[in-house]
Amino acid sequence: MKKKPQTKEYIDYSKGPLPDVEDSEWAAFWEGTQKGEIRLPWCQDCHQFHFYYSWLCPHCHSPNIEWHTLTSQPRLFTWTCARRNMAPLFTICGPYICALVAYDEAPTCYLTANLVECQPEDLQIGMPLEAVFQKIDDKITMPLFKPAKNKRS
Repeated sequence: MKKKPQTKEYIDYSKGPLPDVEDSEWAAFWEGTQKGEIRLPWCQDCHQFHFYYSWLCPHCHSPNIEWHTLTSQPRLFTWTCARRNMAPLFTICGPYICALVAYDEAPTCYLTANLVECQPEDLQIGMPLEAVFQKIDDKITMPLFKPAKNKRS
């Protein structure tokens, strides 16, 4: 049975820019986050993920693209800690952690996301993460990541 997306409030998105979830190219990604899934474009011919979306595979130039759910363990590729809010547009109060997250099954793709439920001094490159999802409204569910409790290799 699939887990329901978590609805815990981590970040105040009320005044910040929100994604266009009705953009037809990214609709499948945002539909996935509402279901508690991270989805990326996947080529049916060369069997590779890519990110950002393109109607042609950047690896083999095939037009046979589908959206697939990532199932491998997400890991921390790198991060930075913002300790000051440099622009009034952002409502996230520092310090906050912005990270690149990698999946083994999509080695050329890095998701940019905020890390929650952790301190910068506790982070290690390569550490296992898990996705959590913050429901903003009926259309937008933001993907975030936190350190994994059950560490898979």
